[in-house]
Amino acid sequence: MAPMARFKQTGAAKRQPYEVKGSPGKGNGVLATRAIEPGTVIMKDKVAILIKKDPPTVQPTDVIKAVASLSTSDQARFFALHEGSRPYSSQAFRIYKANAFGSKGESRLFLKISLINHSCVPNAEISDSNKDDDDTDHVFAIKHIATGEEIFINYIGQSETMIRGHRQTVARIYYGFLCSCTACRLPGQEQQLSDRRRQLIAVLSNALEGFQPPIARYFDGLARLTPEQAEDPRVLNGIPRFPLSSALTLQQKTAYHALLGHLLVAENFAGFKVATAFSNAAETLVHQMDQLVESHMLVYPTSTRLATLWMGKALQIMDSARGQASEEYKYIAQTWEFMKESNPMIAGMLYASKVTRGKEGSYALRVIERGGGAVEMKELTEAEAKGVVRGQK
Repeated sequence: MAPMARFKQTGAAKRQPYEVKGSPGKGNGVLATRAIEPGTVIMKDKVAILIKKDPPTVQPTDVIKAVASLSTSDQARFFALHEGSRPYSSQAFRIYKANAFGSKGESRLFLKISLINHSCVPNAEISDSNKDDDDTDHVFAIKHIATGEEIFINYIGQSETMIRGHRQTVARIYYGFLCSCTACRLPGQEQQLSDRRRQLIAVLSNALEGFQPPIARYFDGLARLTPEQAEDPRVLNGIPRFPLSSALTLQQKTAYHALLGHLLVAENFAGFKVATAFSNAAETLVHQMDQLVESHMLVYPTSTRLATLWMGKALQIMDSARGQASEEYKYIAQTWEFMKESNPMIAGMLYASKVTRGKEGSYALRVIERGGGAVEMKELTEAEAKGVVRGQK
């Protein structure tokens, strides 16, 4: 699922901003009844069924018992949901498997949210971070949604790391449909470019978590399994992951986070995941800057500009997707304030404020401590800075 988050609450909704009606090739769908801006709450839904187990371990008896506890009207709504085609004799279990959202330790089913169809590039996300009511989730827009446009969420975890064929395999086996979203019906060359970007996203995101690239043949094998074999808990637990042989350096982490952010934007993603990539790029860059000050008393103005640029992107993305009142925006903003208090950022930003507009400025700054706590910044050329790093005066 998409990352869980808070959102901005807009007050313009005099009428429900969505309606359930026929969607070509999908049965019913949820469509916007008016233009919806990013960050707008589209839907609130109280959890109907909550099972406190890891999703692969949920049994038919767990679901049958939970459905029996629903009111008569909610049971009718439950049995009207998409059933999928998974190989279980229990209709209730098939419906649950096709509609529940799972995370480690629990899975949830919502009667209204379950009506929203899937897209590999969704225009809405789900939030469960409502502080006042843990049982209510919200769907909010992460992109502009036009009147009459269908609202989509993402069913497939980590779909941004999967090429089209692999996403289609998961959607077919576990949800009973072939995805026809905009990301899955690109023209030939554009589809190839999209697949290559998503492969890079998989490599970068796994490496940043300390793991090797995912095993692509897992999905090739998944496509050949029988429906019964695909339900084996060992398969449901996902792709085996293997640690990197050596940890990434700070320089690698900075580059990976920044590239990840740009690739996600190129793949038309929006929201917290994209903002976090740019925020993390800036944060790791500032850690590098701290190390250079400690080891060589050097500050690179270009690094200051890059950190400022990336944090600006992160804040802009979060403002658009969730609003400045959201917990995620506040977290990134607070992180940025903390980063700006670091010595290299203070030095770099002070220097930038004194450089004549339109001029590039020096390659590096040497921080020289004077008596009484005074600090002097000496401008260095590229050759001089490299000499300092090599241990030359």
